Amino acid sequence: MHWQLLATSALLTIGCAKRIELPTVPPDLPLDAAGVARRHLLVSPSSTVLGRFASRDTSPLDETSTRQTACGAFFDTAEITLDDDPLRGLYTATPGAAARWDIHSPGSAQITVWREPAARSARIAGISDPEGLAQCCAAEPAACDEWFVSLSHVGAGTLAWQTPADGWLFGTTTEEPAPFAFELSANPYATDGCGAWQRSVPRAIGGAFFLGVSNATFTEENARRDAITRATQQASELVRSSGRSDVVLDSLREERWCIDTFPGAGGTQHLAHVLLYLPLSE
Repeated sequence: MHWQLLATSALLTIGCAKRIELPTVPPDLPLDAAGVARRHLLVSPSSTVLGRFASRDTSPLDETSTRQTACGAFFDTAEITLDDDPLRGLYTATPGAAARWDIHSPGSAQITVWREPAARSARIAGISDPEGLAQCCAAEPAACDEWFVSLSHVGAGTLAWQTPADGWLFGTTTEEPAPFAFELSANPYATDGCGAWQRSVPRAIGGAFFLGVSNATFTEENARRDAITRATQQASELVRSSGRSDVVLDSLREERWCIDTFPGAGGTQHLAHVLLYLPLSE
């Protein structure tokens, strides 16, 4: 059973399954290129999932599909300030998570969820030692998955969900802020080349990753050059906006490459993806 959840913030106080009319959900919700949700409702609000691996990002998914391995030692956690609504986006719910939050919908009907965020801060997990994680994944591939839990969603209020047939309905209400969902980030070291990092820039602590995607070109060399240029520009913008010296960019390094070739007008074309990493001190 596949359920997609669409979230934004509103303080709701009704706890039973009751129909209600709510404002239209804003259209500018953050979807990735593949249209896959990487935010998932928890079965248990007390679950500690930050830094755990997940082998897939497709729904349905909950914390029972995540695991802790030795390679998780190369993640760290931190507190961040959220500039926007952390609860806005696509979510998924397994049957167990749907039952926990009193969300019930037949078949594969789309569900829209509203939830009030607890605060403008959140606990995150990120890659703190890229070199160590790369070595661990190379030495123990079975202990390294393509995704890891990078953000815990905390909120209070009522989950409201929507189906085409029934309109808006209310699920479970919680009075105190509690975790109710988690978000995934890509682990670029689970594969040698192409992988999840092409669709989701990995979250890092103590540094930053940058994804460069080239235009389609007739030579691989030009595609690589274009991708590097684009990723380096992103790194330069971050460095300058944070008041750091451009000297920091000397530490910028290549982590992963993926080259796609395909037929096009005039001959074979090449598309390059590159992932760069920049260590950043406070």
